[in-house]
Amino acid sequence: MGLIDHPPKRSVVRIYIVSAKNLQPVGGGLSDPYIRIRLGKTYINDVQTVQKQTLDPGFYKFYELDAAIPGSVSLKIELRDWQYFPLHEHELIGETTIDLEDRWFQQKWQSCANGLERDEVTGEKYDIPIEMRSLYLPGNPVSQGQLEMWVEILPADKARNIPISEMSGPVKKKFEIRIICWKAEGIPKSAGEDFYCRFTVPNQKPKSTDTHWKCKARTPSWNYRIKFQVELPLKNPLEGSLSIQLWDKDILTADEIIGEMNLDIYPWLLMAYHRDGEVAPFKEINIAEEKMKNAEEAENDEAGESGLGDTMGLGLGFNFFGEDEHVTKKKKVLGQDQYQMVPFEVVDGDPSIFNANTDSNAEAQEEDKQAEDAEEEPGTSSDEEDDESEVDDGEAARDFINTLKGMAGLGEIAEDARWLNMMHHNHKKKKLVNKGKVAVTVTIVPETDAVERPVGNGRDEPNNNPMLPPPVGRLSLSFNPLAVLKELISPAVVFYIICCICCVLCLMAMAYLGTYYMTIYTLINSL
Repeated sequence: MGLIDHPPKRSVVRIYIVSAKNLQPVGGGLSDPYIRIRLGKTYINDVQTVQKQTLDPGFYKFYELDAAIPGSVSLKIELRDWQYFPLHEHELIGETTIDLEDRWFQQKWQSCANGLERDEVTGEKYDIPIEMRSLYLPGNPVSQGQLEMWVEILPADKARNIPISEMSGPVKKKFEIRIICWKAEGIPKSAGEDFYCRFTVPNQKPKSTDTHWKCKARTPSWNYRIKFQVELPLKNPLEGSLSIQLWDKDILTADEIIGEMNLDIYPWLLMAYHRDGEVAPFKEINIAEEKMKNAEEAENDEAGESGLGDTMGLGLGFNFFGEDEHVTKKKKVLGQDQYQMVPFEVVDGDPSIFNANTDSNAEAQEEDKQAEDAEEEPGTSSDEEDDESEVDDGEAARDFINTLKGMAGLGEIAEDARWLNMMHHNHKKKKLVNKGKVAVTVTIVPETDAVERPVGNGRDEPNNNPMLPPPVGRLSLSFNPLAVLKELISPAVVFYIICCICCVLCLMAMAYLGTYYMTIYTLINSL
């Protein structure tokens, strides 16, 4: 009856496939998904849509197929894992099936397709919604991921007048990851004396610093810049990682790894992408920590003003946790109708301030007021300005000294740097062991800024933003063989070598004098 009332009509089916999410890998690890479509006798095997090494592919593909509706019309969309070897079958990741005839005769779907469905509050037209369809394997009720898509069914005579919806992925942007490896410390004695750091970004060749040879103090210095080029957004969040490894260089044998740290910089890459500007992750973290610290200090100050930091509000100059509290805030003394405002130092030093005489309290309060007025007289402004200038001069001097120390490699690390612990897994103890720490700066720079403000690799020119000074504590050669020997080997070995040389000289002297032993013995006896 339904087929007589609704004879088949030629229709156009438009399929919009946006992306897939949370795909389950077929053989473990990552997959190379692509799209395969079946609609009646029509078959599309679109291997050109393959997305390499990802479980969250973005396709942004459009397909337009012909169909006769009503009729036995079933749309099947498959995601297959592309195989490199042509003899292997591309394994099925998951599939979803849509009954187009059911869609066509559904009243609400038709209202959305024709723009008749409207929001009850705003009155805006409802478009055909984007679907998140689950993907399944035959005979397996467990979802293998989700497919983001939508379908339009249009009469053939009207399809040519209805434009195709534009669909495109996020705009690709190029960035440069600039890494500065400053120095390291806290390396154990068993780690060796020749150190370098290696940095790795997924799908790119690892890059290393130069080697600090014979670092006897185990505080190597590099001041070395490394650059990686990336294109955002990444296909896989796992690609947004940075591996930092500390190695011991060996000439005759293989290099030995001391420790490593893996950083997840994917959130910072996204921040740089959306800002379309420079991002310094460690600087952002330091600023956030400073704000949190200031907020905590402000809360503690408010608690101190309300008397919460003092033992039961008695104004005795110490808190409940036994810590001395020497502050200049003024607290009220309990047990008085007209209380006097006194600093904690006075309470600690002079208990006689607790006087129950309200008149004396009023007089003392008047004296405090007169003292405050005297402090605010114009004659004292010059002294305050002198104090402020002295503070400014002191800060400038400290900044200058810190700058000189930084150029010599002896100062504190920069505000956009961070100490990263190098961890090593001890298989015998079955735990992670700290093998030292490395000071590192990471900056994510857009390609346009990288071109305008170029920097060199290592300490090559242009050496700026920031300028990297020569590393300190490096091996120095001279014409003095003993000095060179001391640089190449440890002082203990030098001591042993000198002792051996002295012993050899003594034996040679004894052997030389032994030839004249009988002559000397006869000469002595003759006397």
